[in-house]
Amino acid sequence: MIPNNLPVVPTPFVGRTKDTQAIQGLLVDPTCRLLTLVGPGGIGKTRLSLHILQTIAETENPDYADGVYFVPLQSLDAPNLIIRAIAKELDFSFFPGDPQQQLLDYLCDKRVLLLLDNLEHLLEGAEVISAILSHAAGVRVLATSREALNLQEEWVYNVDGMGIPTADDLDSFESFSAVRLFIQSARRVHPAFSVENERAGIVRICSLVGGMPLGLELAAAWVRALSCEEIADEIASNLNILETSARNMPERHRTMRGVLAQSWTLLTAEEQQVMIRLAVFQGSFIREAAEVAARASLRVLSALVDKSWLRWDSDDRRYDIHELLRQYAEEQLIASEQADAARDAHAAYFAGWTQKREAEIKFQRQDGALEDIDCNFANVRLAWQRAMDVRNIDWINQMTEALNFFCDMRARFTEGLELFESASDCFADLEGSDNRFTYYRLRLRRARMVQNSQTYVPKDMDDLFIELEDILKAVEPFNCPMETAFTLYQIGFVQSFRSTDEVSLPYFTECVRIYSEAGDLFYKADSLHLLATSTKDFQISKDYYKEGYYIQKAIGDRNGMGWSLTQLARSNYTEHLYEAADQFNQQARVIQRERKDWKGLHFSLINNALWTFRRGYGTEAILAAEESLDVATTMHMLTPERASCSTLGLILIVTELDVARGQVLCEKVMTTFLPLVSSITEAEIDALNGLAIAAYLRGDITAAHNYYRQVVDQISKSWVTQTQDDILVNLATSGILVLDAQGQTALAVEIASQLSNIPDSPGLLSTEWVQKWPLLIRLREKWEAQLGTTAYTEAWERGKNRQLTPSIDLLQSGLDGLPEVAQSKPVPTNNMSLTTREQEVLTLLANGLSNREIATQLVFSLGTVKWYVNQIYGKLGVGSRTQAIVRARELQLLQ
Repeated sequence: MIPNNLPVVPTPFVGRTKDTQAIQGLLVDPTCRLLTLVGPGGIGKTRLSLHILQTIAETENPDYADGVYFVPLQSLDAPNLIIRAIAKELDFSFFPGDPQQQLLDYLCDKRVLLLLDNLEHLLEGAEVISAILSHAAGVRVLATSREALNLQEEWVYNVDGMGIPTADDLDSFESFSAVRLFIQSARRVHPAFSVENERAGIVRICSLVGGMPLGLELAAAWVRALSCEEIADEIASNLNILETSARNMPERHRTMRGVLAQSWTLLTAEEQQVMIRLAVFQGSFIREAAEVAARASLRVLSALVDKSWLRWDSDDRRYDIHELLRQYAEEQLIASEQADAARDAHAAYFAGWTQKREAEIKFQRQDGALEDIDCNFANVRLAWQRAMDVRNIDWINQMTEALNFFCDMRARFTEGLELFESASDCFADLEGSDNRFTYYRLRLRRARMVQNSQTYVPKDMDDLFIELEDILKAVEPFNCPMETAFTLYQIGFVQSFRSTDEVSLPYFTECVRIYSEAGDLFYKADSLHLLATSTKDFQISKDYYKEGYYIQKAIGDRNGMGWSLTQLARSNYTEHLYEAADQFNQQARVIQRERKDWKGLHFSLINNALWTFRRGYGTEAILAAEESLDVATTMHMLTPERASCSTLGLILIVTELDVARGQVLCEKVMTTFLPLVSSITEAEIDALNGLAIAAYLRGDITAAHNYYRQVVDQISKSWVTQTQDDILVNLATSGILVLDAQGQTALAVEIASQLSNIPDSPGLLSTEWVQKWPLLIRLREKWEAQLGTTAYTEAWERGKNRQLTPSIDLLQSGLDGLPEVAQSKPVPTNNMSLTTREQEVLTLLANGLSNREIATQLVFSLGTVKWYVNQIYGKLGVGSRTQAIVRARELQLLQ
């Protein structure tokens, strides 16, 4: 081992893999001879440095053949003592004469690595490091400091907090180094500490201390007395909890407040004033915000970065503040009695800043403006709260429209609803025309969030319609055509949900007129889009879409372009103009992916999946449905997720490509009770049809019939007015399976024929998928064998001529009152109908393996094996393992 004086560290080193690799890489770079690790007190610079030196000492690196040495400087009170501190650790004794020259002479032929720890209070003496480097070519220096040394030879490496999880990472949170350090520290003081019921609290603690190791260790010391949630609550309200009574903890690290107070004294008075004004910021911010709202010059900002009070991200060109430092500075702000002025300056800046984004969203810089708001959303929301606290309607009005656009276009409906609802409640009881006008503007934007969030029941739409009608009367005296038009826009939108008739057309037509006269191309195009959606005539509708699209393209409204293309695709799908529809859909998805329009992309993908499936292309439909599910999960919106689950689940079951997963997805829809309406799909009906088919396939006729009854019930109470053909498709899909199981073969053939022969006409659902439905193909073979070819053909022809109403009436009865006929067994299949995996399971069954042994061999769960076994039973029309093997041999399915 290389000579060293490294102290023995009593606890294992945790995490910091990337930092360790990066620093080690710099230390082998011949041009990097002075590397300073810079970060706030408690961030773990010393521990990280010692870990790296220990690794170097153990590897016997010849570059440091004369040793690696730790030089602690925290206790020194004068810069001129640095030389003697280095000499002491090198075990070098001075003789009469110049100490510095003697040390330089000693080091001139040495190959050593010096760790100079805690230099921030000795910066005036840092030039001795330059002298060492210039006189001793074999010496390298690794320094730690809360402030950069500002030497020409210096390379700076910023040390940040350890990796921290979010609330979405609870299942994998122990993979984060901050969590591992907290748990290790907690178990030192409380060996029985368990994380099982503490996950959310631990995540909060890690976030509140910003992954700072000292903060984690001090917080962990409290687990003997408090739950992690309680510790987090204390940290959020007061830094005093972050302290320890451990006798062997260095004095400077016994309290977080003490660490921060020491760093605070290193700031100049001007830097402290800027820092307390910056304490009102949340998250990261740009230079302009700091200069305007906190009166921070570039010089002071740079100094605060150098002293580790600010962090600078050169890629994003943004500053941010470690949360514990921000909390300490905020305490100084409150003590200075400047808090109100600082918060007002912050709110005033971000109100004006947000208003500027409004114009950019409407013209030519939409994506950039939305991204800007996203990056600054924490501060915008803080400004919004301040405006409510002091009831400043000017600030509220400045931010209202841009936030309306942002929350709508980025699918942040829950946050938007909260913002507009809380603000409208704030101004609800204020008198005066300006206050009333502001109140109505906020209620209108709230209405938009309610509608777009898709989290309402039909009664909500009725109540909203009444409120909007009242607002329309209320805004009339203000003589503001733009708000009148926006009110009409919202009323028309509500009406389009309340009725499938063209009752919303007059509202959108008037919107187009008002916005045209006002020269607002953005809202004119948006109104044309809704006018098109409400128009039943295909050609007129498409003309409106195209007119709106060309306006949107001219003004750079890429959000609108994506939606217009999506709706053009939907319109062409409905007309069965599939080539044009696919082209529009593809163009829409390109735009929506580029601009992270998850709601629009989800809508495009679902439409594509549904119509691709209806045309009989199951594999392609699954790809679109899979992506739609990924997007819905990203949005954290339940209605889109349920639509994706039901669509994908139904397709997987119908195509028999993965019945097990399809059933899981459909069950998820039905177990996620949500008495809501959705403009995307009829999720419950699709899920129930999927579950009915899956039950039939595994031979559970009772379950299949029960699911069918639920389909009937869902259709009877559906909020969507469906065409007769739509109702027939939804009922007949699983209804023919119930008829088959009841032995009503001829009737099943007639309904299947009627389902298969729905005209391929514009406005009707395509049923090409029925011709390729594997189960129906097998059923038709069985039915023909049962009835005979002549009777089967006659029944099929009768089905082509059946009237819709009698068939729907029959199916809506639930099929419970039909004359009893000898029940039919589920249709058996030939080898081509067994999937590869089913064939594997069948072979292993025949070889005598148990379900558990099959699970081990195929690396399945026991439940998955049981599913496949039941599926095989269903396809073979048997009820036991022995019967399955006998039947399989009869059908020559086994060698």
